[in-house]
Amino acid sequence: MATLQNTFGWSLRRERLFTECQRKYWLQYYGSWGGWEADSPPEIKVAYVLKQLRNRHMWAGSLVHAAVERVLEAWRRGHEVHEAAVEEDTISRMRAEFRSSRARRYVHQPKTCALFEHHYDVPLEDSDWLRVRAHVSHCLRTFFRSQWATELAGLSPDDWLTIERFGRFDVQGISVIAVPDAAHRIPGTNRIRIIDWKTGRTQGGDDDVDQRLQLTLYTRYAVDRWGVSVDDVDAVAVNLHHGDADEIQVTAEDLDRLEERIVQSAQPMIGKLIDGDVRANVANVADFPLLENTAGCRDCMFKELCWRDSWREL
Repeated sequence: MATLQNTFGWSLRRERLFTECQRKYWLQYYGSWGGWEADSPPEIKVAYVLKQLRNRHMWAGSLVHAAVERVLEAWRRGHEVHEAAVEEDTISRMRAEFRSSRARRYVHQPKTCALFEHHYDVPLEDSDWLRVRAHVSHCLRTFFRSQWATELAGLSPDDWLTIERFGRFDVQGISVIAVPDAAHRIPGTNRIRIIDWKTGRTQGGDDDVDQRLQLTLYTRYAVDRWGVSVDDVDAVAVNLHHGDADEIQVTAEDLDRLEERIVQSAQPMIGKLIDGDVRANVANVADFPLLENTAGCRDCMFKELCWRDSWREL
């Protein structure tokens, strides 16, 4: 079996982490690498476990995304799907994952569900968890009763391009990561639609800016991957909590600005690598300082590593 290589790939998440906290960035992309190996040093193993932690809201979003992905794959194969069965199956998975996380199974099996609230003993009422479950059910019901479900269920197998598949494209020698939730050809046209599912309750402000950037990134990927013109790509973010959608038409100028941002954003990340060597992609922890304002550490999954036992005082 070939040895896994830690390769550099720019993404909006990577940019966000680099800006948010350099030590968190290092732990996410370098300090946890190889933590799945039996002979890894203890601290790397711990970092790998902590890297898997998600708070309850992120977990809910991932459950909805996974359920919708299963539904789309079934429709792609021409199978019939029943809304009630999907919701029941998803809630059943949710209960099993909750029990697994509460029992801290993830400590020895890091790829199993690992919830921030369980690991750091966040005090929550049963009603808090019930609201998370209700949110998942609500998002699934909104999906099935939307125009998007009707349209997607009617696509032929040949119309589908991708469903939650990891992809890359290149910008001036920089590898860029893109994982669109879904993409398909629009029947009877030469157009392609990119869909990004959203499950958050918050809208407006920075969320809308980030959303447009994400859709622009996916459009750039579509142009590269499927050889279409930017004018022939419809990009839409569908919010499954609110039941609305934001459809944008990305322009060539938007793509130019995105590429400029990628290059400018990647430069300081590459500059932190030993000898600036992207191929080796190795970085020293000493070059990635802790935050001076520890308020930003309270909700961080890595706080146990950074602050040891004093994380409780944050």
